[in-house]
Amino acid sequence: MLLGLPVMALPAGVAMHRAYEIPAVSPGVSPEAILEPVPAEAIATADIYRRAIADLEPLGSSAAARGIDDWESFGLGGWDRTTEAEREWLAKNRGVVELTLGATRRPACVFHDPGQVAYWTNLDDVQGTRFLAWLLVVDARRLESEGSLDEALERYFAVVRLGHHVANRGALIQYLTGRGFENLAAQYMPGWAAHEDQSADKILAARARVRSLVAEAPSVVDAAKVEYVMMRRLLSSEHMAEVVSEEHLAPVMVGVVGAMPWALRGHADPKRTAWHPSKEV
Repeated sequence: MLLGLPVMALPAGVAMHRAYEIPAVSPGVSPEAILEPVPAEAIATADIYRRAIADLEPLGSSAAARGIDDWESFGLGGWDRTTEAEREWLAKNRGVVELTLGATRRPACVFHDPGQVAYWTNLDDVQGTRFLAWLLVVDARRLESEGSLDEALERYFAVVRLGHHVANRGALIQYLTGRGFENLAAQYMPGWAAHEDQSADKILAARARVRSLVAEAPSVVDAAKVEYVMMRRLLSSEHMAEVVSEEHLAPVMVGVVGAMPWALRGHADPKRTAWHPSKEV
């Protein structure tokens, strides 16, 4: 019973402490602030992830289908429930695990420059990070089975940091991918907390780290601002005629006004709407 309360509190730290406020109106969006140059260090971090994705040995077809179609069940139940294909996949990708861990320890990452990304930009690198996240989770399960709880915990935190790196200065799809990685870590950390060799002190320390890490996460407000800049660029670019036909122009404009009111209206209701994740693991 000693561990009961902390075990319940740990995953709640991931879900209950994420609240974002979406401004409905002014002071508005400053495209200049959003389009500030991306630091070279942040670009280099994204390149490390791309190298890890390129080096990644693919997962067997049956296991890959299970992972893609139902990622919340990936490795469910601990290392003893992983398939032989998943274990071989992890063994083949030890170098990728280390490369990914190194990238997650870096302070900054930007996958796509907000000043250049567009609706037609290829985001295969963002999609590829999903496999890196799953690989870290499987490795965490392996470490748990060996009693290496500190190392396993670092894998879960790495998954969260990977999500933050993907979402940083990104559009909505990148934000949602990053949030998905947070949820993935939250799905499996209770297994770490319930390990027979676990201690209440370690659980409480991990909960504090979760709160601190989640507080640093990129916000949905920032993603919405990047979407605004992308739409603004689309509507004023030479690609407009190629992407949006004349008959669809009016609906597009209506969508922009409805989706980004704080940037397109001078003054309105100053109320702000709080958002909370619907799932508390």
